[in-house]
Amino acid sequence: MPAVPVVVAQVQATLDKRTGWTNGKGYGQFNYRIFWRLVQGLAFRTLVVQKVTVTYEIRDENGNDIPDIATFTNNFCMWKNNKPYWEAWIIKANSTQPEYDQYGRPSDDASAKASTVCDDDYSNGPISVLSPNGTTKQVKVKTKGWVQYVGEADLYRIDDPNNSNPNLSLPNDWLKKYGFTEYIPNSSVGPAGVLPYTYTNPNLLAAAKLGKTVNHNMVAYWDCCGREPSKLMTKVEPDKTYTSNELWSKVSPLVQKYGKIKKPRRKIW
Repeated sequence: MPAVPVVVAQVQATLDKRTGWTNGKGYGQFNYRIFWRLVQGLAFRTLVVQKVTVTYEIRDENGNDIPDIATFTNNFCMWKNNKPYWEAWIIKANSTQPEYDQYGRPSDDASAKASTVCDDDYSNGPISVLSPNGTTKQVKVKTKGWVQYVGEADLYRIDDPNNSNPNLSLPNDWLKKYGFTEYIPNSSVGPAGVLPYTYTNPNLLAAAKLGKTVNHNMVAYWDCCGREPSKLMTKVEPDKTYTSNELWSKVSPLVQKYGKIKKPRRKIW
């Protein structure tokens, strides 16, 4: 299986990124992964905070709108349409990348380790619902539509007892101060997976911001309503945003070789 392309985002008091991407699989499945990086370590800890807004329009195989994909899939897909959230990664002083504890949570502990997979992943598994027989088995369903991620990432300085500058830094207890929810091991994950997140604008100290905002966008679109939906791959475009009409115009041509449902030929006796 070929390696999944990964985007590398670089930070040197300013966020920047080089783009790479991968197509998805059938039934609306996709991944778009990045790493956050510092060009060189800084003498103080920093925090990457990203505002993410997810927008989608999805229809079932009969053309009916699915207004709430979370309810439709029994939370197998947890997107909340047009409801932004903020997620965060901490980077140690003199380090160049986020590190994580044994549960995958960003951490500045001495035992924390960097990820070799990604730091952020815009992704979705195959769109599925519970089996009609009442079991918890997931059954893939035919849908068509699109999802758009709009990310705005900023870098902030965190105050440090050894390098204190409270007027230009976030407080040491930033997690509590700004209302982020931390993942509790063996519990349900939030919209940011195991990353700290909040649905409320944290209004971080503007004076602590370093550099410019980085846009981290992606669109994915699919039509799996044909004869062989597993072969109808989701298309992924990084660093793009479109209107609803533009995205539906991209969805409509997708059902081609494996998509057209042939009507049975009428027998003539």
